[in-house]
Amino acid sequence: MKPPFFPDPAFGWTFYLVLVGITMVAAWIDWKKMIVPKVLALTMLGTGIVFNLVRGAWLGANGEPGHYFGQTGIFWGLFEGFCFSVAGFAVGFGLFFGLWVLKTCGGGDVKLFGAMGAWLGPLWTIYILIGTWLVVTFCYAGFNSVRHFFKHGLKRQKQKVAYSFPVAVCTAIILLWVFRFDLHLAERPVKETRTAQINTSR
Repeated sequence: MKPPFFPDPAFGWTFYLVLVGITMVAAWIDWKKMIVPKVLALTMLGTGIVFNLVRGAWLGANGEPGHYFGQTGIFWGLFEGFCFSVAGFAVGFGLFFGLWVLKTCGGGDVKLFGAMGAWLGPLWTIYILIGTWLVVTFCYAGFNSVRHFFKHGLKRQKQKVAYSFPVAVCTAIILLWVFRFDLHLAERPVKETRTAQINTSR
């Protein structure tokens, strides 16, 4: 059975709501000003690291083994949380830096997604990225279809892809599924529950 990601549901919901709230604020500012402020991205990065340090230390203190090193204790928990955030930041920043080089996103998107990675680690950051690409592709295709239909009434303009809103939407939806067991939105499969009971009895 995989170890829990959150030490308890209350912490999990706080983690989820703060992250979704920040992404929604970033989307709103980006919609109004076409920019993601550096201060917001840095705040998101810092809070993500802090949340994962607390999460890791709490799990380690509860005797839960880490996802990377399989060790218990507060020190190892802190180390796990830090490595989780750094690895996620590297993946998120690196992937969007590639998009920035290709001139398909802005610098604010790079910082935003790097900060997102510091919250979610490498794997779930990729999940959010895939979801974001699907949303952007669908919206872009829809826009082009409408423009083609009304091509005589619309001027051709250079299009800029804004990622902040799709990121916020995908974060809110995908993480509810990813964290459904830890947030007590669904019961764990019977097989996993029995395995946990056996391990506890030992």
